[in-house]
Amino acid sequence: MNKKTIIPVICVLLILLLCVPAFASESSASRVYDYAGMLTGTELNSLEALLTSVSAKNDFDVVVVTEKDTGDYTGQKYADSFYEVCVSYYGMREDGILLLWIESTSEAYISTSGYGTYAFTDAGLSYLFDEIGPSLRSRDYAAAFRIFAEKSGELVAMAKAGNRMTTKPGAETKKERNPIVGAIGSLIAGLLPAGILTGSWKNRLKSVHQNTSARGYAVEGSFVIEKGRDTFLYNDVTKTKKENGTTVHKSDSGQVHGGASRKF
Repeated sequence: MNKKTIIPVICVLLILLLCVPAFASESSASRVYDYAGMLTGTELNSLEALLTSVSAKNDFDVVVVTEKDTGDYTGQKYADSFYEVCVSYYGMREDGILLLWIESTSEAYISTSGYGTYAFTDAGLSYLFDEIGPSLRSRDYAAAFRIFAEKSGELVAMAKAGNRMTTKPGAETKKERNPIVGAIGSLIAGLLPAGILTGSWKNRLKSVHQNTSARGYAVEGSFVIEKGRDTFLYNDVTKTKKENGTTVHKSDSGQVHGGASRKF
């Protein structure tokens, strides 16, 4: 087994070890994994009930995970692997969305899977962060996770009804009020009389004439080209795969996920 194969395997095994304590005390259908201890017992039970209801109603799993630290793993890698191993392996649907909160970095990461990569566009993910942001900043985690559950359910229902969120609410209104058009109009209105005035001044400058050649400025014999060539240095291309308004990536296992992150 080569080094590239060993690293993803170790990552999966570590996450499995993290999952064992939670599954030992909770049902295999648990959708809340509060490893960072952000919630009280009452808050955890209430959130579990809400997530279960939203997931069943939409035939789509909504999961919340908290961690104190993810070590050397990025939020993206941790969230993707957690959903694949801890959720899918224990009977969850392939279609789902997971919110990971990392206490040490105050970072929230969202990973989508299956139908979630279609239902949650980049605009939809940004909207979710906007909605849970105020509660996360005030460290009201129960409220933030509750809002995440409710809004996720709404966005999935919208997508299944053929009305995905492709632009954040209010984006079109802001576009209509964009002052750029007005600014361009004002600029043209100001340049027109200025152009007429400067044109009048130019016509009065009889002593100044345009010179179409630089011959009069060059010292004869001082500029000699012996050899010329074009050298190609490099080509730097960055590719981002975007499907149906959603930026997607592949996890270590090769599965396709959508996702985004934001610090608070």
